[in-house]
Amino acid sequence: MSTRNTKLTPEQQRAADMVVANEYRLLTPDKKKKLTQAELAEMLGISERTLRYWKEDSAFRDYMAQESRGYAYENRAKIFGALIGLASGELTPNGVPSVNAIKTYLQMEGLLSNTVEIKDERKQPEEDVYKSEEEVAAEMAELKAMLGGNDDGDSTKDNE
Repeated sequence: MSTRNTKLTPEQQRAADMVVANEYRLLTPDKKKKLTQAELAEMLGISERTLRYWKEDSAFRDYMAQESRGYAYENRAKIFGALIGLASGELTPNGVPSVNAIKTYLQMEGLLSNTVEIKDERKQPEEDVYKSEEEVAAEMAELKAMLGGNDDGDSTKDNE
C-alpha cells in the first residue's frame, strides 16, 4: 500500500497507511479489532489532535481512499470469498445467511439495483388542455345554468 502523493509528507503518508490498515483490522494481533485513535496516534508518535487534523485534510482523505481501493483490489479474491461465506451463512456466528451480504453480492452481479422505476399510467388528455376565453366562458355559463343560474359572489360580469 504505497502510492506516492507529493501533497503529503512521508509522515502523513505513513499515518494514512496506518489508518487504512487499522480500518481493515490489520494492526491488532487477532485481526478482529481496530485500534483506538489514541493507540494509533501513539504508534505513529503524534498526538491525537494532529491525527484528527490530518484526517480532516482533503489530500489526506484522498490518499487514504486511494490506498483503501488498492488494498481492496489486491485482496479481492479474499474479500469475495468472505462475502460468499457470509451470504451462505458459513461465516456468520449463528450459521444464518447474512441478508446484507446477499444484497451486496446481488448488487455486484447487477441483479439488484437501488433504482426505482416509476411509470406514469395516468390517462393523457387527447386534446389540447388550453382553452380559449370563449370556451371557458361557455363552460362557466353551462355550470351556472346547472347551479340554477345563481350568480352570488361572482365579481366578473358577462360582456355578452
